[in-house]
Formats: sequence, structure tokens, C-alpha cells
Amino acid sequence: MDKVAALPVPSGKMAAPAMSKDVGGVPASESIPEAAPASESTPEQPALLVSPVLAQRAVLTFYVLAVLRALRINSSSMDFGAVCQPEQPAVVPEQPAVVPEQPEPAAVKERLAAVLEQPVPIPELPALTDTATEAVTELPALTDTATEAVTELPALTDTATEHPWSALSPSLRPSILQAPPELLAHEPDNASVDFPKNFFGGGSIPRGGELVGGDLAWSLPSSAFVLLWPPMDCSPLWPLMDSDPPWSFTDSVSPWLPKPPDLPWLPEPPDLPWLPEAPDLPWLPEAPDLPRLPEPPDLLWLLKPPDPPWLPDTPDLPWLPEAPDLPRLPEPPDLLWLLKPPDPPCRSIGNIMEFTQADRQHLDKSKQDTGSLGNTDDALKYDSGRIAHDFSCIHSKDLLPAEEGEEATKHFLQELVNILLDYISKSLKRGSKVIDFHYPHQLKEGLEGFSLELPDQPDNLEQLLVDCRDTLKYGVKTSNPRFLNQLSTGLDIIGLAGEWLTSTANTNMVTYEISPVFILMEEVVLRKMHSIIGWQEEDGDGIFSPGGTMSNLYSVLLARFHRFPAVKTHGMSAIPRLALFTSAHSHYSIKKTAAVLGIGSENVIVVRCDERGKMISSELNSSIDAAKSKGLVPFYVNATAGTTVYGAFDPLNEIADICERHGIWMHVDAAWGGGLLLSNKHRVKMQGIERAHSVTWNPHKMMGVPLQCSAILVKRKGLLQECNQLCAEYLFQPDKHYDVTYDIGDKSIQCGRHVDIFKLWLMWKAKGSEGFEAQVNHCLENAEYLYYKLKRRTDFQLVFKEKPEHSNVCFWYLPKRVQSIPPGPERDRELHMVAPKIKTKMMEEGFTMIGYQPLQDKVNFFRCVFSNPATQREDVDFLLDEIARLGCEL
Repeated sequence: MDKVAALPVPSGKMAAPAMSKDVGGVPASESIPEAAPASESTPEQPALLVSPVLAQRAVLTFYVLAVLRALRINSSSMDFGAVCQPEQPAVVPEQPAVVPEQPEPAAVKERLAAVLEQPVPIPELPALTDTATEAVTELPALTDTATEAVTELPALTDTATEHPWSALSPSLRPSILQAPPELLAHEPDNASVDFPKNFFGGGSIPRGGELVGGDLAWSLPSSAFVLLWPPMDCSPLWPLMDSDPPWSFTDSVSPWLPKPPDLPWLPEPPDLPWLPEAPDLPWLPEAPDLPRLPEPPDLLWLLKPPDPPWLPDTPDLPWLPEAPDLPRLPEPPDLLWLLKPPDPPCRSIGNIMEFTQADRQHLDKSKQDTGSLGNTDDALKYDSGRIAHDFSCIHSKDLLPAEEGEEATKHFLQELVNILLDYISKSLKRGSKVIDFHYPHQLKEGLEGFSLELPDQPDNLEQLLVDCRDTLKYGVKTSNPRFLNQLSTGLDIIGLAGEWLTSTANTNMVTYEISPVFILMEEVVLRKMHSIIGWQEEDGDGIFSPGGTMSNLYSVLLARFHRFPAVKTHGMSAIPRLALFTSAHSHYSIKKTAAVLGIGSENVIVVRCDERGKMISSELNSSIDAAKSKGLVPFYVNATAGTTVYGAFDPLNEIADICERHGIWMHVDAAWGGGLLLSNKHRVKMQGIERAHSVTWNPHKMMGVPLQCSAILVKRKGLLQECNQLCAEYLFQPDKHYDVTYDIGDKSIQCGRHVDIFKLWLMWKAKGSEGFEAQVNHCLENAEYLYYKLKRRTDFQLVFKEKPEHSNVCFWYLPKRVQSIPPGPERDRELHMVAPKIKTKMMEEGFTMIGYQPLQDKVNFFRCVFSNPATQREDVDFLLDEIARLGCEL
């Protein structure tokens, strides 16, 4: 199209209509074609016969007449060529408008030229309708960056009469003309004017259209055209339109209408001056419906003041962060704390612990495991379908026995139980880690808020619960089926319940008056253990001690007192130099006991063992004779039933014969092997134990009782009392109203003694002796399975070829490089470094644990022990595969 001259913009600013979602029939989502440059031409349109100036003035005249007609100005009484006078009153004709006959084209041209040659004053434009005066807003000034901006024009339907004006950018090309189709119909008898096709570029004028020319565009409601067109004589203009006019016609879909998302002049809604009030913006949805916001916490809190109505309940917010870090932060990490006072006052304990029906309904909907503790705005958070209360304002002083502390105590203990149950459940899963290993300096420095330092001011209960979680997190999961590192593994739930009850009772095994039930339970269990050993129930004695080392110490103490009673009052100076004997594979506690009791570790004679780890009885006899020849007094022999490394059983009958011949106290350290006495299949390995004077038996090992639970069993009744009794008057009054023989505190070298009996008694009630037997047999079957697996593999080598007597299995892993080295010192040096390196990687990855050690002339080898009934054959297979995987990288 040829370039058209631009009309001057009137001094009065035009009003821009409020935007709608669909402008001019074009959906807002459609793309925006670029405006055609002014220099481009459209060859399909004919050339204009009149000058652009005349044509533009003609258009201006049409618009002025339309406005005057809308104001009830009788345009029929005016001369068409005269200047429009806005002050003349408008007279509405009473009769229907009739389209006049068309005059000659030459006359029209003359009259139109005369009119357009004169300057046309443009009057101030009043409001077209009563309803249109409320929608006028000044157009923003076009800056350098906004010259290409286009104001969207709504479709002028019957409902859009409140938007009378719109403007277009000067750079917009091509210009457009549109008008209501019912007013510009093709039929003359339709009270309308039918414009020729060459005037509008072809086609009919759509309803609600716009007349646009050059730099100025006015949009009139359809009602204004209804008033204007019937009495208006437009026929003189028809002959003038033989060539391309300065306007073009478009269909109902205007190609120049832009798409709102691509408008560069919309940086942010608050910066648009044409928005009189935000509520009138149809494009501003409700906050919850903003899908374009990727993260609500980054934007939504800036849009509204505190307490926005669109915020849902806190548990429904998907953008809430993970809560494990919440208790360690001084402020909550979510954005909600910005909407509240910085230091909200703590509520009372009663209010914090309330559990309403709404909370129950919310609990039913919330089943996600956050694995965390924390506090929210309503003081409730849901963890694995449970309620976690807000303990951030509660301290230990608020718990029982504090007044009104019952609710806080109940919820605190319930939360602690939840932590323990989560830990137990995860520990028993085979896919979970056995250990999350950290070096000592890392734990000392603190990890993720976990600090070992003690504060001056008390921590709240929330922090204490987090410390409980962290303590379990960074510890070793000994109940995991793939923890094979120690002799004490696994976790029995009944035993755990017994330990909880014991701690709740919090009493002392010293006198009957403060611990009547537990003392009687200990007596019953000790009699049962005596009978299993083979002693007379009424003749035996015993006591539970803090572990196998203490039980062994009791045995040496009793043996020395039995041989030299004066040592209790006069000490070691009153007796000769003593000697005691133990095997080379025995527990180190025997030497430690000798050092503690003043006998001296050098006076412990170590007896040689065979390659299987059993004491050689002939060597014992020779050692006793050699000690006597040196002036030493042999008084004690320790025989081991289940050595720590090999799991070997000394020949008890042979040792008993030697002890009887020399008059020596025989003790059997069955701390590890005592559980085999409960198995009819395996107790044969301990034949001769009934001949011992004392026995150490640790139920917390093979029987799976939670640590600690160890018993020193003595064949002679009353010897413990005689050896250790001091008759403290404030405890052991002889004139009590009950049988004071049940005040057993004087049998112990301790005063305060922990209740270790109840968990064993409860487990025995739950399992029965048959249950313990099945458990022991299962553990030894796992050891046998591992033994046969190792025999079939070329990358492993057994330390000794015989089947294991106990659940201990010892072996080496042989990397390919080591396999290629012939036996000798070089191979031993290389092999010695394999186990420590694999163990390091094993602990860093944390999926299984197994011990290693050297023994005498044997370089480092692995020792696998089975005492956890949860361990199955698949765990044995995993162990070997994991060792091979870690070892092949060496």
C-alpha cells in the first residue's frame, strides 16, 4: 500500500478502553503478526483517486458527524460542507431515516473538495453514553522504548459500550477500517448504507468495527453508529472511491492485533498507568491459580500483606523445606516466619499439647514420612502419620514431677518412642547402612548442628529429641542383620521392653526392701542356670555383674579367698606369690584381673594351644609343675569354652582332672560359649563344665539379651558373701522384719548394682528354653554355611581347615596379586595389609561390618561371628560378595 499521510492527533487525549482477554475477536494466546512497514505496498488494492489529505479529512468529518449525532445533534439540518458547530442543539428526527438518492459523482467531488479545503476545528468530545464516562483513562505517553507498543482494542459488542476510545501506534501499518455490519449492510432498505467494495477493499464491515486512519484511530460503540448512519447522506462519496483509499478493510479477525504475552510495554502489572484499579484487571487471577510461579515462597509473600487469604494450611504447602534441620535453626527456614512477629510468645503446655478433631482429620490425610522433628505455625507437624508436638518452648523442668507436667511428659516420651521405633525399623532393613562413619575430629567439631559440648543454659526438649536422633544416626546399627563385627549383635524386642521397664523402675539390687521382685527373679534365674550347668540348684550361688570381665574377676577373687582367706584383711603380703594359668587364646581379662587384684600380670602363666586354639592339657600340667619349682603357688586355672577369635573349646574334663590333682580352683570362661548349653545338639562341646568351681556366662552374647547381662555362677553356696561382706550398718541391719538373707548387696564388690535380671527373665518367659535352643542352632548353621561357601571359592582361604566348633569363621581374602605370590614372608607381608584396607572401605561405605585381627603367627584375617537371629544366608552371600568387590580394587 502507498504511504498515507498522517492526521494530526487532537489536543485532547483519547481514552483507552480497559483490556479484555480476547481483543477484537482475536484470542490473547494467538501470535502477533508484525505491523507492515509504511513503505511496503499491497499491489492487490487499487490506487486512490484523491489525495491522502482529502481522504483523511473525509474520515475526520465522518467521525465528527458521528459524535455529534450521538449527542443528539441534528446533522440533517447542517450543510454538509460547513464547519461542524458543536454548540448547535441536536434534534432527533421523529421519522425513520431514509437513505437519500445518490447524487452525481462530479457534484460530490466538488462539494467534498470545498469542505475539505477548509480547516476543521475539532470540538471537545463529550461522553458518548452515560455508562461510557466511567471508563475513560488517559493514554500513557509514548517514550522511545514504547513507540512500537500497541494498545489492545476490545471487540465492540453490545456489552462493550463502556469502552469508546482506543489508540494505535504511529508505526502501525496498514491502517484499518471496520464498522458494525448491521449499519453498513449491503441492502439499502435495511436502514443502512452499503459502501462499495472498492471503498473498503472488499467485503462487508463487521459489527463492532473501528475506523482507523493514519496516526489517529477512533472506536465508536455500535449505538453511536445507529444514531449516525440512517440520516447521513454518504452517497456523494461513493464515486470518489475508484482507487485505493487510505484505509483498508479487515475481517472480524484483525491481523494487527498483538498477543498480550508479547507486549513489551507490560513489564509488570503495577507499572501500567492505564489500570485505574487493580480489581478491574481481568488478567490478574487469584493467587492460588498462578501456575506460572515456579516457587510460591519466592514471590507470593511479596504480593500481599501478612495473613494472605490464598495461603492454604501449612501441611498442604509443597514448598515447605525438609524439617530435620528446623530444630537446629534459630529461625524457621520457611518464609512464614516473615509474616509473624520475630519472637512469638510460647504458649502454655496445655495449649501446645491439644489434639483437636481437625488435627485428627488432617492426620488422616497426611501419611508422608518427613523423618524430622520441627514446629509449624499451628504447633503440629506430621511425621509418618503421627503427630509431632512443638517442644521448642518446653524444658525438662516442665516435665513431671512439675505441676501440670503430665501431658508434656506423655507427649515427650511418645515422641521418643517414635524415634526409637523408626530407628529399629530402619536398622532391621538389609538395604540400610550399618554405619554412617565419621572420624573422631568430625564428631567433636559437630555435624549438621549436632554438638557434643555441654551448654550453660538448658536446651529445650526439641533440641534434646534432635540430639537423640543424631546419636542414633551417627552410631552403629548393631541390630542390622549384616553387622557381624562383635560377639553381641541383634536386638530382641522383648529384651528391649525389659530394659525399658528396668530403667523405669530405677532401683538398686542391694536389699530386698527396695528391690523385692527383682531379687527374687535373680534367684530363680540363677537356679535355672545352675541346673543347666549340672550343679545342684540348692547348692549353687551367683550374681549378675556388669560384664564378662567383672565375672572373671569375681572368679579369681573367690579362688584366692578360698585358698587364702587372710588376704581379705591382711592383703597380699600375708600370702605367698601366686600363679594362675590360662590358655594363649583366652580372653585378656584374665591378665587384667591379675593386675587389678595385685597378683601381677607376670604371674599369669600362658599355656600353649594347638592349631585349632584349644588348650593343650599336657602343657598345662607341665606349666603347673614349672611354677611350683619356681616357688610360686598355683591356685587358679581358667579354661575357655568358646574362645573369642577361633571359638574354640578347651578340653574341660582333662583340665578338671589336672586341677583336682593339684588342688587348684577351676574356672570356665563360658561368656561366649555358655549359650550352647541350651542346645541339645551342641552342649556336648562343653562336657566337664559341671566339674568347674565357677563359670562365667554372658546371656547378652549367644542368647541375644540386650547389653549388659553377665553372670558369675559359683558352685559353693555362701562363698560370695564370705569373700565380699562388710556389713554396712546403714544398709544391712540384722533386725529387719523380713529374712535378711535376701539382702544380697554384700555378695557384690559393688554397692549400687544395676538390675540386669528382668530382661533375661522376660525373654526366657517369652521364648522358653526351646526358643533359645532354636536361636543358638540357627546361628551355628549360618557359620557352617559360610564355612562351606569359603571352601568352594578360590579367592578366599580358611585360617584352619576344620569345621568351626562355634559360630566363629576365620578366613583371608586373596587378591589376584597375592594369589600369584608363593607362600613365604613376602606373601605374608602383602596379605597382612589386605584386611585393614578392605575394612576401611567397608566402614566408609557402611553396608556391612566384620572384624579382623592377627593372632600369634597368623597375619591379619577376617573373623565373622553369628549371634544375631535375624541374619540369614542371603546376608552371608552379601558379605562375601562385598569383600570381593572391595578387595578387587586393591
